[in-house]
Amino acid sequence: MKYIIIGSIIFLTFLNVNAQNIATGKKALEYLASDKLEGREPGTKGCKLAREYIDQWFYDHWLGRFSFGYQQEFDINTDIKIDKSTSFTMSKNEAILNDDFSPFIFSAEKNLKAPLVYGGTDLTKKLVDISGKWALIYLQADNDNAPGFRDIMDQVMTARDQKAAGVIIVSQTNLTEDSEFFPFRFSRMAVSLDIPVVQISRNYLNQLLLVSDLSLRKLRKWKVVKINEQLKDVNIAANIKFDHIHTTTANVASFIEGDQSNDWIVVGAHYDHLGYGGYGSGSRVPDEIGIHNGADDNASGVAMVLMMAEYFKKHPPKSNMAFVLFGAEEMGLLGSKYFVDNLPFPKEKIKAMVNFDMVGRVEDSVLKIIGVNTATEFELLLEQWNDPLKLSLGKGGYSGSDQAAFYAENIPVLFLNSGLHDDYHKPTDDIEKINFEGMELVGQLAVKLLDSLTSPTYKVTFQKGKEKMAKGGRTTLKVKMGIMPDVAGAVKDGMAVDGVTSDGPADKAGVLKGDVIIQMGENKITNIYDYMHQLKKLEKGQTIKVIVKRGGENVELKVQF
Repeated sequence: MKYIIIGSIIFLTFLNVNAQNIATGKKALEYLASDKLEGREPGTKGCKLAREYIDQWFYDHWLGRFSFGYQQEFDINTDIKIDKSTSFTMSKNEAILNDDFSPFIFSAEKNLKAPLVYGGTDLTKKLVDISGKWALIYLQADNDNAPGFRDIMDQVMTARDQKAAGVIIVSQTNLTEDSEFFPFRFSRMAVSLDIPVVQISRNYLNQLLLVSDLSLRKLRKWKVVKINEQLKDVNIAANIKFDHIHTTTANVASFIEGDQSNDWIVVGAHYDHLGYGGYGSGSRVPDEIGIHNGADDNASGVAMVLMMAEYFKKHPPKSNMAFVLFGAEEMGLLGSKYFVDNLPFPKEKIKAMVNFDMVGRVEDSVLKIIGVNTATEFELLLEQWNDPLKLSLGKGGYSGSDQAAFYAENIPVLFLNSGLHDDYHKPTDDIEKINFEGMELVGQLAVKLLDSLTSPTYKVTFQKGKEKMAKGGRTTLKVKMGIMPDVAGAVKDGMAVDGVTSDGPADKAGVLKGDVIIQMGENKITNIYDYMHQLKKLEKGQTIKVIVKRGGENVELKVQF
């Protein structure tokens, strides 16, 4: 009887503590997901207000400061504009920017003078030698559907494979509903190619064609060789230059010292979101401009971290605990990568990282926990807490959130998530849809989980497990290399490897985290566009040469798919 009473008291203690903490979480959520913060897009006033709120909360609760204070600042690129010096001239006929021509957002910034060659409507047919020249491509409509971004990129990357010096795109139909140009919009994942890529208007091209006794109709009907005989004296001079808009954002971090161990447990979540949405933002309704409040993604995660900080401030942990709210996650995990690369404590002392991302929409008492195979002990630990929440345990450390940056450094990770929903990355992700009772249950579980992890007697053993490849979505890839690529283009003249999947083709070949892929087969790799283009060509069972830059040396590897 005494045993039962003690057990009941312990259980009620957890309930009472989390009932108090949920008020803290709700208050944070109400502020962070309010219209005042305008969607917390990195680099904006709303994002700054968010981190100032967290900073003040840490200060008010007397949490420890790192050497950088509470805010660890880092630089981000928030916009790209076409510089007014950008020019394009075809046979001394100077084009007017935005009327006659416009560069693509992924164009290289270059001053290039070279002859023009007409490559036809599809460069994969290899109807003419385009090496060292400006390649003109006349895109055709497919069943009255305008060519899309992937169609354009396929042609551009093919031109690059064929050693074109630059690419000129003209489309038979408008590329958008109200313009024949593909819009020049900043994208959070924008990276540049190493050749200039320009789109020109049909009217501007037609002026040139008439001088050469050609027409748009003849481009479609005549043989490419015959057309190029008419264009043999045409030269192109272009100067492409962009203005890159930079600003600073920050991770917001604090700590509580443990009283029995020097190990660290990192408790994290990202606080940024998509602002007003729009194309390139990551919004699932890019044509609908409106505040994306991101109540679940990820104000709910921030709220959970603050709840945990409040709880462990009152109940001191046995090991050190860092509470980190990451910036610029939606731009490609930039904040968590920066934190891992600039740790305020020794990396080897990090015992585990627990990440909360979208924990506010618990349905049917189900909570997903991903990463259970990143430590041999995790699954057994979690299986004892399968009530009142029903835990859906998943494998893999690279699932798309901030824990991936830690897993890439061989740190055990757990990623808590209540699941995707129809409001994900839409303006409808609002606080009215948050399940606070469900969050309280998540909080109770998190307290028990973190209390166990901070115990010096609880050991964790890191292991690299096989990653479950995501299914669904539009893809033409027949193979996977098994890496986490640098999608943000932080490295120039190559594509950085942010992580390597255990037992995948890259791992078996000896590719390491931190390598920069600079060649696949005989093709140069300068960014993720090159990498994806080469992957699309590969078949299962095929072996290719891959050259990576490692330190100051180039290392040649054989990768079998």
